[in-house]
Amino acid sequence: MTAVGSLKCPLCKSNDNIPIFYGFPTQLVQQAVEKGEIELGGCVVHEKRPSRHCKNCGHYFTLK
Repeated sequence: MTAVGSLKCPLCKSNDNIPIFYGFPTQLVQQAVEKGEIELGGCVVHEKRPSRHCKNCGHYFTLK
């Protein structure tokens, strides 16, 4: 689990970012998408995929 303080966007330093879900979404995941809690990343999973999306500035990034 990642500490909340480390979830800051590397560009704007906002904590307002959400995880990106890859794969086929379940009904529960789709409900989270509709609430703006998760973003869908598609079904194709590749090595350099981002894991977070900043809702403040729109930047896609990966936690290290």
